[in-house]
Amino acid sequence: MKVRSTALFQAQFPEDDHIEEDGEIIQFGGRNVADALAATLNSQGFTTTKPEHEGHYGWTFYAAKHKVEIWLKVQLIDDTENYLSTEMREGLFSREKRREVYAEALRVLSAGMKADARFTGVLWHTDRMPRGEVGWTEPDHP
Repeated sequence: MKVRSTALFQAQFPEDDHIEEDGEIIQFGGRNVADALAATLNSQGFTTTKPEHEGHYGWTFYAAKHKVEIWLKVQLIDDTENYLSTEMREGLFSREKRREVYAEALRVLSAGMKADARFTGVLWHTDRMPRGEVGWTEPDHP
């Protein structure tokens, strides 16, 4: 099974979580998107950490199920365009078992974004995103 670990998408949230004071960025946007993705994973049996602000790098959090941990990062590219990076963490279980849980998490995210009207244009990519790759509507395939 091949897993596409990154996604580009648009997100329209009513609240703006980008904070500036005196022309300086105090908090980069994307927290609301990370919160929504974490809630999607929680609704399907994953436990997640609270998204943490990583400055201009975006928002990161972890998701886990069956002691398999996944790292996720949401970056706001412009007003509505977002980039999701994910990575399967090393662990005690076989790589095959970890990949099964990892693929499940990405399928959960994909289905959740499709069901939530705030997310549009979701395209999944390989982590290298070769030039010209247009993306797929699903994160995994046999």
